Amino acid sequence: MAGAYVAFAWEDGEAAAEAARAASRRLESAGWRGEMRLDRLEFWTWGAVPAPAVHLPGLGAVVIGRLYRRGGLANLRPGQGGPPASARAVARRLVDDGWGAYVAILADPGGAWNWALRDPSGAVDALTWIRDGLRIVASGVEDLPAALLPERLGLDWDAIADFVRRPGSLMAHAGLEGLETVTPGDLHRLGGGSATALWRPAAWARAPAPDPIAAVAQLKRAVDLAVGAALKPHTRCAVELSGGFDSAVVTTTAARCAGDRRLTALHLQGGRPESDERRWAELVLAQTGLPAVVLPLEVTRFEEADLLCLARGARPILNAPDVGRDRRAAAWLAQGGAEVLITGKGGDAVFFQHPTPEILADWLAAKGPRGLAGPLARGLARRLRRSLWSVGWEALGALRRRPAPRPAALWGPRLRAAPAGPAHPWLADLDGLPPAKRSQIAAVVTTQAQRGITRFGRIAEVAHPLLAQPVLEAALAIPVWRLAPEGRERGLARDLFADRVPQALRLRRSKGELSALFAQTVAANLEVLRPYLLDGSLSEAGVLDRVALDAALDPDALMQGADAGLILWGAAVEAFVRHWQTRVPDSAAAPRRWPVR
Repeated sequence: MAGAYVAFAWEDGEAAAEAARAASRRLESAGWRGEMRLDRLEFWTWGAVPAPAVHLPGLGAVVIGRLYRRGGLANLRPGQGGPPASARAVARRLVDDGWGAYVAILADPGGAWNWALRDPSGAVDALTWIRDGLRIVASGVEDLPAALLPERLGLDWDAIADFVRRPGSLMAHAGLEGLETVTPGDLHRLGGGSATALWRPAAWARAPAPDPIAAVAQLKRAVDLAVGAALKPHTRCAVELSGGFDSAVVTTTAARCAGDRRLTALHLQGGRPESDERRWAELVLAQTGLPAVVLPLEVTRFEEADLLCLARGARPILNAPDVGRDRRAAAWLAQGGAEVLITGKGGDAVFFQHPTPEILADWLAAKGPRGLAGPLARGLARRLRRSLWSVGWEALGALRRRPAPRPAALWGPRLRAAPAGPAHPWLADLDGLPPAKRSQIAAVVTTQAQRGITRFGRIAEVAHPLLAQPVLEAALAIPVWRLAPEGRERGLARDLFADRVPQALRLRRSKGELSALFAQTVAANLEVLRPYLLDGSLSEAGVLDRVALDAALDPDALMQGADAGLILWGAAVEAFVRHWQTRVPDSAAAPRRWPVR
């Protein structure tokens, strides 16, 4: 969903009604558009592509975004009436009988709009707070009048430190005290204070499908359903074709579902041999017959303004430092390239990309010690290029204990001393799940955190169908040792989509490497990045280690494998901090100074 939104609700009474009228005037003056006015609820949008919304009075719901029906919602239409139901019952029905990319605002039986439900895919952001008696929910804080923001807004340095340490925490909280994040799959009271978990990945992982063949077929149907839904509202569509397996699945599926829509493949071509995926993309293009637009992906020089322009939100944007990709895709989309850009993001997690002894640990948890002598153990050892005994020993160890996160060299003392609690509510209740399934859920959380709206995301809708609720549910219900048979990364998906993905690409085990491009990007921008990070707020606050940064921000160190990705991510978080430091104070509960005395 490209457009920003804000909605606010209020109680009966003249004071609350006047606050609502004042909010409307401020929004209109700031260029927002009033899209829906109901009894004690208003909905406004911002941007070239308005956020869609529909009122469902039969459910006492306003759905922002796109809701698709499966089963019990099939006959529901806007305008239908019916007896009022509790917000929790309605939310349960939406999660069970629907799916999509949406946030739903729900009313109590008495008609008060008190609740927000965020769909499990996390496709549409939802922040909530209270101001002047108005219960507000919004996609972000950019472009909102200051008078609508929380009165006590402050930089939350505990959250900021956690963003650097565990990027998946972006989906759990904002970087600003005074805002609450609605977790995907949760029913959350507007303004904060109460949340009910209605959908959790662990529940699907704990109840695997009883029929393995049916479960595999369901995964394929779910991918078809999600890709088709991403295309459905649009006439000019683009699919991002990287040359990897996941994008090939999405591209070939989109070509089958496109009908008479104009569908273009967008390929961002790496400029170095190790990152040039063009020949693999051409295999997919030859099979589908899709027209292609190829944009060069080269080392990009940027300025502080390039980082700051994407730092105005309630949290940093994980992919903000990828300035070259962002600029090129945005320029093409702005020229009328497409209304929606469909990606293969999420395939690493749902199809299970990472070969690890944890796969064997899951097999042993299901089958017992006899699994050590089976084809999975031998295949996994062969792919890891390790002895069967070392892989088996590590698998057994993974069953006995959970590995602690390994500190990165650039972490400062604040990160190293941070408590080891879960980064996200989805990771708080994984007891009883085997190691690889826990890792899969953690990978989904981290991938969802990459949804931040960049330049091209403000021009066109961006859809990630492999993160859609039906795909997540189907993949989570399949044991990881089935997703990666004989240790083959994405092995099940490679077999499942053999009728679509070109044979050579399906059998390919390597992938274009972008780490060298990131290292070169850092090296080309050292003049900006060195003072920005060494003299920055993150170093001062103990989030990053200034001495380690000084050593890493060196051309030779970068070419030898210094963590360019963490450096660029640190720059994005630093930009977020610098933007808000000129506007709000530090939080009293989580201040910048460390250690707190």
